[in-house]
Amino acid sequence: MSVGFGFSLPALVQYGGGGNNPFGQLGPTLDLSFVDGVTDLFDPNGYTLNTDFITPEYQVAAQYTIWETNVGLVSKTFGDIITFTRASTATFTGSNGLIQSAAINAPRFDYDPVTLAAKGLLIEEQRANLLTYSEQFDNVVWSRSNVTITANAIVAPDGNTTADKLEATTTANSVVSTAVVGAGSASGNTYSVYVKKGSGATEANSFVLRNSTTSTNLVSISVNYDTGAIVQIVGTGSTAVNVGNGWWRLLMPSASGVSAGDTLTVYACFSGGPETAGEFAYIWGAQLEAGAFATSYIPTVASQVTRSADVASVNTLSPWFNATEGTLYAEGSALAVTQTTDKIIAALSTTAVSNTFELYKQSNVADARLYMATSGVVQADFTFASVFTAGTNAKLAAAYKVNDVAMSANAATVQTDTSATVPTITTLGIGSRGIGGGATWGGHIRRITYYPRKLSAAELKAITA
Repeated sequence: MSVGFGFSLPALVQYGGGGNNPFGQLGPTLDLSFVDGVTDLFDPNGYTLNTDFITPEYQVAAQYTIWETNVGLVSKTFGDIITFTRASTATFTGSNGLIQSAAINAPRFDYDPVTLAAKGLLIEEQRANLLTYSEQFDNVVWSRSNVTITANAIVAPDGNTTADKLEATTTANSVVSTAVVGAGSASGNTYSVYVKKGSGATEANSFVLRNSTTSTNLVSISVNYDTGAIVQIVGTGSTAVNVGNGWWRLLMPSASGVSAGDTLTVYACFSGGPETAGEFAYIWGAQLEAGAFATSYIPTVASQVTRSADVASVNTLSPWFNATEGTLYAEGSALAVTQTTDKIIAALSTTAVSNTFELYKQSNVADARLYMATSGVVQADFTFASVFTAGTNAKLAAAYKVNDVAMSANAATVQTDTSATVPTITTLGIGSRGIGGGATWGGHIRRITYYPRKLSAAELKAITA
């Protein structure tokens, strides 16, 4: 008979297709489901756990079809399978291309604001927007010179008419700025702001992050409003991200030049040379955060706002986990290469480094790694160079068995370790070590798959191609 997503309920040796089966595995594979992949439908070690975070019908509001041992097909929700927490609201780009707010403890399925393509489950560390009145440039916290501000003049990237118009009043330098005392972080600081073309391609087109304690410009850029092209005047690594409807999000990181507690000033309209009276542009959503890369927008009003970390884990090992042998596959993209701590994309662990099998991006570089430890003793440690590029999808897969561990990333030559003891596992962490978090991923996760057998070297290369 036909049940669920076109999946035919198999007899003991008959298999259906159905669902998303990216690796050509035998047997049915339904996204975000436990499904049987061998001839014995009641064998716990014959189940594949395949989580899909890019297909809309498999996200939070949908019902998922799961084959339960000795029960049959059962409908479940995202929350039945995955434990997800975040102690604050948070923003993301919805399937309509507009910035939206997710409620406390609600996962964020992010989309490209221009192509509307699904990017996956967004997982981020805790961050704070240190600027106040992030959308109200007419507020007194924003000082201005030779500029007139018209509040709520145009539709902003969230679909509301809350973006402001900045217009030069005379042929002179035009400045809109605000300072945050004690905001400086020695580990990195990033300024971001949304801008849109007004009267011409070069109006109000220079933006600055300044260390006012040392009277030093950390970052200074100009932007072409038509193309998003950046001219980096001071600093490195600035980019303009197209967020649709003529809006660009300018990302301006600074990894050095600041001591903890320095006063930082951001300039939202600072040309470095005289504007012509009447030139104008639009602006919205300014953000200053302690960190070497920008994260999702955090709106503020009268006070600074902190977005809590996302924490997700699969809340049961039954019936899919095989303690003797298995393979963990993860697919996703990092927000930035310059992340100053290790970032786990998926981990089989006890939520601690003493017993863990984790796939992660290494701190400050583009390398992917597998770290496996049993009772605090390292069993395997592989490194694959230059796997990650900001915003680009990467694929990692690692397999384990006693004295037989292997890994590939983006179809690279498989690395192996022939002396290893398998750790005791209690959870599958998605974007961290699981319940309680730790080494939180910074980016999107498209898919995590656990297969209850050790895939061969050829299979590891094939699924990460």
